[in-house]
Amino acid sequence: MSSSFMLVRASMLYGFQFAVLGTAAPFVPLWLSARGLSPGAVGLVLALPIVLRAASAYWIAGLADRRIAALRLLALLSLAHAALWVAAAGTGALWVAVLVVAAAAVTTGPAVPLTDTVVIDASAGGSGRFGRIRLWGSIGFLAATLGAGVLIDRFGAEAVPPMLAASAALVALVAVTSRDLAALSEGRRRRAAASARAPLTRAYLWTAVGIACIQASHAVVNGFAPILWTGAGHDATVVGALIGTGVIAEILLFRLYGRVGKGAPVFLPLIAGGSVAALRWALMAAEPGLSATFALQALHAVSFGATLLGTMTAAADLVPESERARAQGLVAGLTACVSACATASVGRMVESLGAGVYAMMLPLALCGVAALLVARRLAQPQSAGVGGKTSRSS
Repeated sequence: MSSSFMLVRASMLYGFQFAVLGTAAPFVPLWLSARGLSPGAVGLVLALPIVLRAASAYWIAGLADRRIAALRLLALLSLAHAALWVAAAGTGALWVAVLVVAAAAVTTGPAVPLTDTVVIDASAGGSGRFGRIRLWGSIGFLAATLGAGVLIDRFGAEAVPPMLAASAALVALVAVTSRDLAALSEGRRRRAAASARAPLTRAYLWTAVGIACIQASHAVVNGFAPILWTGAGHDATVVGALIGTGVIAEILLFRLYGRVGKGAPVFLPLIAGGSVAALRWALMAAEPGLSATFALQALHAVSFGATLLGTMTAAADLVPESERARAQGLVAGLTACVSACATASVGRMVESLGAGVYAMMLPLALCGVAALLVARRLAQPQSAGVGGKTSRSS
């Protein structure tokens, strides 16, 4: 089967996987709110699943290094995720909604690191090639966010569970029908199983901490921005458009990164992402108005997109192939842990502080930048034999 067809499959996998996230991230909080929960209660309900997502991301994704192929595990988790949201659609009980959100965290926690692992294999670790595949995840996220906004305006928040179930089922369908990706995934598992387990370097551990802090600093925009924007009088379509602006900018970055970022040092996109995140939260806390908010949403391309590209490059350069699923799971798990703390603390203050809660994310982003500076210093003497290319670490 041709390499181009395999990359199409990888792109579809990302597209449907991020359609799940594009519906869940902005609209599950609104769905919980429609079921009678206050913003503070929403924060608490979302915090516990984040902890579960952290544990599952590390432990379950780590199974893909040696015990079960990443793509097969992704298919099983996606089927379970679809079943959970079918159950949520079938009842209006609040306790069922809370349980589904918690259980869904276990199935989604490993999904992104597993998808990343599959796609890193398919893209041969190249950040430019990875970006061209990953942009379809952003397109899927954007389409789901805009489509969900329109459907919620028409049918109400109860449209959320069926949309999540359908998207997860499509992920499973692509996973079980992609024989070329399955062969790559199984081949990597067999090579890993035949090798000795290698510890993750101190440089990568500090890198993971930095990435986690930067990505977790998006807790307000991911969990509460839709509520804040709705409270300011904007309907779900405008909320979807605001989120979509960031995703469009992100798509453009992924599309162009193969040319403008080729040969860039490993830590450059990571440090840039953290610095822009800090700037973004400081300005959004000032309630700049709708037009300026659209402009600030475009900075998502750097605060999230560049950080993600740097994450993939770090996994390819600083981690042996046999440990990549575990490394990706570690980043996802740490991000979820820090996000849980941020989400729980912010949820209690949304009503009193309003947009001022964005300022609470500024120190978190700056801590991420500080951790990455430590990681860059530790990585400089590292030999290239670990799987890293230290010429790109500076």
